[in-house]
Amino acid sequence: MNYKRYFDGKQRLTKQALVNLNTLSAMFRGRSFDLEAVNEYNRWTKRFNQAVTRAEQERALDERQRFMLKMIQAPRQAA
Repeated sequence: MNYKRYFDGKQRLTKQALVNLNTLSAMFRGRSFDLEAVNEYNRWTKRFNQAVTRAEQERALDERQRFMLKMIQAPRQAA
């Protein structure tokens, strides 16, 4: 996807807060995640917050969403 073409000249989005285990689980209907997943989610959020353009922000959001889809679709591990 050509992010620059779609989002060039658009205003940047508001920065987003980092999350903890409970917050991330609540965002995804009680699904439990490990600390590694939360850290990766927050890494993409930090990249989003550091983005200088809207295109960079949108790319970071898409990558974060791809990561979360992989996490949700992965088989649950027995506790």
